Amino acid sequence: GEMGTLLQNDQTVMRVRLENAENLTNPRWRGIALDYFDNRGWSRSSGRRSQQFDKTERNVFIVDQTARAGGLVIQTVYLEPIQTPVLFALSRPVLVQGNFPFINKDAENSLNVGNLFGAERVSYRVYSDTFQPGAEKLRKDNGAYSPNSWRYLQLPEDLDPRISDLAGQITNQSVSRYDKARAVENYLQTQFGYTLEQKSKGEQPLADFLFNVREGHCEYFPTAMAVMLPTQGIAARVVNGFQTGEYNETADVSVVKQKAAHSWVEVYFPQADAW
Repeated sequence: GEMGTLLQNDQTVMRVRLENAENLTNPRWRGIALDYFDNRGWSRSSGRRSQQFDKTERNVFIVDQTARAGGLVIQTVYLEPIQTPVLFALSRPVLVQGNFPFINKDAENSLNVGNLFGAERVSYRVYSDTFQPGAEKLRKDNGAYSPNSWRYLQLPEDLDPRISDLAGQITNQSVSRYDKARAVENYLQTQFGYTLEQKSKGEQPLADFLFNVREGHCEYFPTAMAVMLPTQGIAARVVNGFQTGEYNETADVSVVKQKAAHSWVEVYFPQADAW
């Protein structure tokens, strides 16, 4: 219920300078990913431990592995004091440089530094592997999920059955996971309106959005997709973060304000091990 207010706020959250990003379009600054839906909101599954990374002798945090060391996109982030432990970055950060004693990575590949942030601006640099498999490869990626992925298929027991029925109708002409996900995405993009008003109500506001109100802000669209896809056996989760922001040519940075807050969907493809 707070997103509508947030999207009207001009307060600056961060400034980001990009390097080696010539082939990057529509970058998004990923914050946290959420895998548990209770009909009213999203959270992270309980009991999932974070992995802590300490600084190496080279003065960097190695938080993931990649074979594409020469193709990493570099982000220098100047984060304003907004009282969050989250390190925002492009998807799949590999290396981080910053004046932190440690970095945590949770089970959804989100980074944070605990309660270290105070009232001062924080700067850090992230190297991300932004490679995504092509559509043709993903269309062939229909193998079984491992038990580690089953939580992305969990749904509330009392989920409105019309949601599953609707998802089945939208995807019945598609064969692959990839095409089913695209079909749901296209349906939501073309059949619903956008508004900052909090119109959907009741015990199941998602159902109210889909079948009554038919318009909402950027939390409703990814929630709808991330709930409809698991009804069709497709693993998905919701991500919160920020859109690109406004480019300042003089400073060569993207200025990201609160009103750039955004939610989106990540769909899992197990053979490629890619979201």
